[in-house]
Amino acid sequence: MPKLTEEQLNAIKSLPYYSDVEDLIPLYESGILSQEKFNEELLKARENYKPNPTSILSSEGIEIVLVEGGAFQVRNKVTISDFYIGKYQVTQAQWKTVMGDNPCYFKGDNLPVEQVSWYDVVEFCNKLSEMEGLQKCYSGSGDNILCNFKANGYRLPIEDEWEYAARGGNRSRDYKYSGSDNVGDVAWYKANSGSKTHLVGTKQPNELGIHDMSGNVWEWCWDWHTEGINRVLRGGSWYTLNYYCFVAYSYDDVPGLRFNSFGFRVARTK
Repeated sequence: MPKLTEEQLNAIKSLPYYSDVEDLIPLYESGILSQEKFNEELLKARENYKPNPTSILSSEGIEIVLVEGGAFQVRNKVTISDFYIGKYQVTQAQWKTVMGDNPCYFKGDNLPVEQVSWYDVVEFCNKLSEMEGLQKCYSGSGDNILCNFKANGYRLPIEDEWEYAARGGNRSRDYKYSGSDNVGDVAWYKANSGSKTHLVGTKQPNELGIHDMSGNVWEWCWDWHTEGINRVLRGGSWYTLNYYCFVAYSYDDVPGLRFNSFGFRVARTK
């Protein structure tokens, strides 16, 4: 039976359309697909691949990618409009540039920022918007913070936006985790993290090219889970078991809590 070398397999995994061709590999290695047919299918996938048409890089080095709108099924059908979301979790270097401090337990410029509360993150988003000359999304204070979703500045994703992006948007292949059914391919979690965070973007991305939406650090979202008490967190972390990293799993905690597995990624309205 034909067998791809490790070098060939890594080359295929690095393709931006890998999620469209990964199912071909076992077919080729079992002899169902000939070498010629395998190459034809790879070429077809390359020709049909549509790269994410838009990404924006902030002056502070935060890359956000366009998530084209669509619908997905949770308990009910949820429809999402186009929006932008961070390609990576916000790093400590980016936090320090905007906020001037580093609150983290695990130190490293390219590690995800952690030990930040929901309120801290709201402040970060407004400051980043101001630094870039954008309209701030947030106003008010405490439990009375409001979000102007028509503003062009930075904000937290709403929970439905987060889950839609984690599932791969309109390119979703219905994976359990963000980008794979194998948690170790895409997530730093309890079994492989060594009890610490890891550099952002070192695991395989999902169908939209977004990294770490399963594992590494929990990510704050805009939504209340219990009105006036807890805000939503998604994605699981270095500290959690694998099922907390499911794209469908929703967690919550008090918005003032700072913990070394709580971080975030930014979003913007298109």
